[in-house]
Amino acid sequence: MSINQTDKTIQFIKQVFFNSLTYSDGIYRTQKIHRLFADKVLVLKEKRLIEIDKTLLFSADLPDGIREHTGIELLEGLLNVFIA
Repeated sequence: MSINQTDKTIQFIKQVFFNSLTYSDGIYRTQKIHRLFADKVLVLKEKRLIEIDKTLLFSADLPDGIREHTGIELLEGLLNVFIA
């Protein structure tokens, strides 16, 4: 991925998640998602790519399998859902 493409990807993520995307314990979390992508939330949750967490309380009790993925692998999956 080129630097220019990386910058565009970062800007896209910032706009979709209103700068509230965090990564902790193997899963992405956000307080909100842009309404244009709200229909993708269920798919993202089913694939264990993201949690919409208005309180952003982090728990050590995450489902099995999430810890096996790196942040980059999960982010690639998350972006693929938006592109589809």
